[in-house]
Amino acid sequence: MRRSCFGIVALLIALSGCGSGGTHTTFSPFFTGKWTATIVSPNQGQLANLDMNLAQTGDAISSDSLNTIDNLNCDLNLSTRMDSTSGTVIGNQFNLVFSVNTESITLTGTIAAGGKTIFGNFTSGGGPCLNGTGGTFTAAFIPSATGTYTGTLTSVSNVVSNATAMLSEDANFNVSASVVVTNNTCFSSLSTTAPNFGMSIGDLTVFDVTDGTTDVDFIGRILQVGSSLSGYAGAWIASGNCTTVGAFQLTFGTAGAMHVPDATGATSAKSEIPPYMVERLKTLLAARREK
Repeated sequence: MRRSCFGIVALLIALSGCGSGGTHTTFSPFFTGKWTATIVSPNQGQLANLDMNLAQTGDAISSDSLNTIDNLNCDLNLSTRMDSTSGTVIGNQFNLVFSVNTESITLTGTIAAGGKTIFGNFTSGGGPCLNGTGGTFTAAFIPSATGTYTGTLTSVSNVVSNATAMLSEDANFNVSASVVVTNNTCFSSLSTTAPNFGMSIGDLTVFDVTDGTTDVDFIGRILQVGSSLSGYAGAWIASGNCTTVGAFQLTFGTAGAMHVPDATGATSAKSEIPPYMVERLKTLLAARREK
């Protein structure tokens, strides 16, 4: 009897160990917060960036209209355009519907090892932006914009100024900043004033700073190399005592040269913000401040 009991116990232990080893699967974590997805058509190349600040409850993920924006250049009224998302994360499977008014873009993908990149396919419903186009997407988790950035501001008249920007992003994706500029006759020391904080949605970061007589809007994208911050680049617009516009390129901390992936996976030295996106971002920032 004793030998029989020992045999049964040994068999149960063996089966238990074999079963757990055979069925146990480790999934990468999903990071809530800022994400940017790039959708690509096999025939048309890169179509758009979809930026969102994702919250999670159980398996459900979502972002509301104040934390979601696309850069699709389609015939929709900018003042009434509204984006939002809803979906699920189950294990390493990612499913998300990105809504542009009533038009839907469905992302279905797999979370890669490390939890900060997602690869998959997208489909779209009928509508003025994509009209049923499908293809692939890559999504990347965007870390906080908090940090020090150094680089240059270039005006439309090709005047180049050196700049150091110190950004701080809170848990609600509000951004405050101070910017020190040299070799510029219009402004030198600028900062945000409460409660007029900026915002960060996905890899887009927008804020305005002032010295009391001149206001400067910074509208750009946070850049990455791998999963590490690389820089911040985009457009700036000055109003008030000085009225001019230009582009900026700032490097994060002691990181190397800035790189922005294009549709083919290659890199370029700066991030373009088209005029219609400047207006969309300023409108969305005003809506967040009114809330």
